[in-house]
Amino acid sequence: MVESPRSSLVRNLPNVLTTLRLVAVPVFAVLVIVDGGPSLRSGLVFFAAAFTDFFDGFFARRFHVMSQYGKVIDPLADRLLVNTAVLLLCWYDSRWFGGGGRLLGPEFILVCARDFSAMYGYSRLREHTIPDVTRLGKWGMALMMAGLTWLLLLPDATWPLWPFELGLAVSVVVLFQYIRRYGWVMSAAPPGAAPQPRVD
Repeated sequence: MVESPRSSLVRNLPNVLTTLRLVAVPVFAVLVIVDGGPSLRSGLVFFAAAFTDFFDGFFARRFHVMSQYGKVIDPLADRLLVNTAVLLLCWYDSRWFGGGGRLLGPEFILVCARDFSAMYGYSRLREHTIPDVTRLGKWGMALMMAGLTWLLLLPDATWPLWPFELGLAVSVVVLFQYIRRYGWVMSAAPPGAAPQPRVD
């Protein structure tokens, strides 16, 4: 049976959006560096890239086209985008580095510690079970992306800081939830055990 162009486009659209978000990361970083800090154009690129995070998941669920590529690259693209934005904002706009001081500076350390812990846990868990993404985790990422978007678009405003800080706090809580939920798997399952299917 020959696949129609439309069905092929629908099937690949979530992965295309995820890949575009990944490609947008270096473009965004270059714009921030060239502009010497947050700017309208870097903020717009970040906003467009962050917006694809909603649409790729929506289309994947709507048309039932979840793929292994999306399961791996989607969270990777999210973390690279957010971590790059936090690093650059800490460099140009934190008290540690002599910027405007909207961020304190340690936010990047906290984000990296969270993500390194999450990646290590995932590398151990994937041999035994497939961890699912919680609704609270999605809200935490959405809040961070929203806060970072406003901080980039409004370089002189301080009020957009709270969504990012709240999202970061939520993401740390989610990390401890994962540790509590899957810690027993890492300690109880024998090495090389077959992965168990996820139960929603």
